Amino acid sequence: MPASTAEPATLRTSAPKTKEEQAYEQLKALILAGELPRDEFLSQRKLAERVDTNLTTVRTALRQLERDGLMENVPQWGVRIPLETEERLRDLYFMRELLEVGAVRRLVQNKDSVDIKAIKEKAKRCDALARKLPDSVVEYNEAHYDFHMELAKQSGSELLVQSLNRIHFRGWLMRHDVRLWTRKDLVNHQRMVDVIFSSSEKVAVDEIRSHIVGGLEGELAELRKALNKSAKR
Repeated sequence: MPASTAEPATLRTSAPKTKEEQAYEQLKALILAGELPRDEFLSQRKLAERVDTNLTTVRTALRQLERDGLMENVPQWGVRIPLETEERLRDLYFMRELLEVGAVRRLVQNKDSVDIKAIKEKAKRCDALARKLPDSVVEYNEAHYDFHMELAKQSGSELLVQSLNRIHFRGWLMRHDVRLWTRKDLVNHQRMVDVIFSSSEKVAVDEIRSHIVGGLEGELAELRKALNKSAKR
């Protein structure tokens, strides 16, 4: 048998990141770690200095952060990290509940054609990284997004997936997960998958709804704490 010409797995490397990708990831990490002020217009020049790059590169990174929903650009004023409000939080969770409950209904109704193993693997990774918070914040946020989007994709509804993306679901999870680092119930995605695929449609829907409502309640509590601290300054 001829010797394999495949490159050994240990020697495979991913493509090097561009300066723009590096700046984007560094700024994203600073936002998620709470190291940049919210609701204040930020100097793009100082942001460039902070991540050791030039103004052109940082502007490209800021546009990506804006697409993620982590940053907003106000014409004639500049860029800032938006300040959350209770009203917006409730509205976002309302939309999330509608969409994810719909996805779970589809999953239960079509469970014979669903790749449950793929969903379980993403849930396992999500829970493993949740145990390492806050050190794993960037990786956890990506894994959390991947898990919830896997539920949507496996539902078979392209419109549902598109609707989640329209509400900046990825950036929203990134920003909002930060407030819930200390919650023990973040490590519950594997259990949730087990309940969804071993129960009736009603029980499965109750499970995802409880997961979402719990997230909203936790975020509202943390948001109120942050607002109270700001008011006392």
